[in-house]
Amino acid sequence: MVLLSVFLIAIALGVYLTPTISIYNKLKKYDDKTPGFFMMQLKMPYYLKKCRKIDKIQIGRDSNISKLWYLTLFSSIIMIALAFMILL
Repeated sequence: MVLLSVFLIAIALGVYLTPTISIYNKLKKYDDKTPGFFMMQLKMPYYLKKCRKIDKIQIGRDSNISKLWYLTLFSSIIMIALAFMILL
């Protein structure tokens, strides 16, 4: 059971980090004032808004990366909660 919980937590971390790294790379490419990766996590909604503005300028419409980030955040929370429930 412990191995399954660790596996679920690792998957949740991977699911969360995939769009977060993509957002960080986009912001780092087009914005000089982007902080480090871990400091960006403290004000993530602000940086999602900046990423949406960059997308509107680049492709003329809002991309779905912010919606994807929220989806992966909530799915990661659910997977971590499930992992802790398995441990109990």
